[in-house]
Amino acid sequence: MKNPLLKNLQLTNLKQVEEMQIKNQQLNNIQNNKELVKTLGSMTIDDKVEAYTNVRDKVFFNRNTPTMTLDEFADKQIVMMEEDKRMQAQFEKENKIEYEDEDLEKHVDNQNRADREWDDWKDLNEKGSGNKGYNR
Repeated sequence: MKNPLLKNLQLTNLKQVEEMQIKNQQLNNIQNNKELVKTLGSMTIDDKVEAYTNVRDKVFFNRNTPTMTLDEFADKQIVMMEEDKRMQAQFEKENKIEYEDEDLEKHVDNQNRADREWDDWKDLNEKGSGNKGYNR
């Protein structure tokens, strides 16, 4: 069994080592920043503009790059349209209403009667004569 004092001493030593490493990193960062300031101070205007544009290009770039070309998109749309046409034709083929001669005549007569009734209603009720509030 280890001595608890030894364990505690080892833990404090580890913490001190970690703290020293952090301080060293901070010092290195400060030195790097000082070097950067020195280099920026000695740069020409063209170098500063180039550095500025490099930073700007890194920050402002197109994050929404296209995933396919316009030709690929058009090809996909054409395939989808052909598929829709095929499915529509299949649906119409399956659900086609076949009238016998008498049923077809009845259907046409009913449609003509409904059209005439609608036309008569439109003649009796002119456009805009609806809810105007005259009968109050």
